[in-house]
Amino acid sequence: MKSKVIEAQAIAEGDVNLSVNVASENDVMGQYLNTINSNLQTVYGRMQEVTHEVQIGFLDKTAPETGLTNGWGALIQPIINL
Repeated sequence: MKSKVIEAQAIAEGDVNLSVNVASENDVMGQYLNTINSNLQTVYGRMQEVTHEVQIGFLDKTAPETGLTNGWGALIQPIINL
């Protein structure tokens, strides 16, 4: 259990590249920590994509499905979809 605490702490501190050791199919804590880390990797990756889109000027896009224009919908919609 101590190793799971150390792994959870690493995830909490932002280590999105960590792969938690799952001891067995009954190791629910290990499985959940891997799921949490996978979800954080997805969010982090999308944030990088959105940041890049903002940097190259994609804020001039519109997103009618959110009712937001001038790029804000395009910026926010992918996060809403997570």
